[in-house]
Amino acid sequence: MSAGASVVLTPTQELIMDTLAARYRTGENQWTFTSRVTPALRALEDVGYVGLMGGVTANTIRASLTEAGRLEWLSASWVPPLVTLDRSDVVNALRTRCEELAAQAEATRRGHMALAELNDSYRAVLGAIARVAQEEESTALAQVVLKLIDAVKATL
Repeated sequence: MSAGASVVLTPTQELIMDTLAARYRTGENQWTFTSRVTPALRALEDVGYVGLMGGVTANTIRASLTEAGRLEWLSASWVPPLVTLDRSDVVNALRTRCEELAAQAEATRRGHMALAELNDSYRAVLGAIARVAQEEESTALAQVVLKLIDAVKATL
């Protein structure tokens, strides 16, 4: 919606201005339109609200708000979001999040180390069982135990 509306705009021109204002508020200075709206864009350029340039693909045209367009279309009370934030709050929030991520990474590393130690212990127990089973190699039970140990080791 226009802040002052000193020029009467068509609905298409108003949509163009709304689009460019929304893009400007998100930190983007341009928007690509289809060439079908070129007459509306040229009319906005004629009153000084937009600047035009060629599109990056066929049948497109890029537009951006001029200073006059921003003054006319953006509310005088609007300020970019980062201007309203205390930058130290942003820095502190980023620092806190980095510390949280570092703690998660350390916990994951410790978990991996604990799993590796557990695997080593598991392998040692399997080795001890295998040695006992090899001493009794002639029994059918020993053969079953040795095959089971091989199968378990293959999964570690």
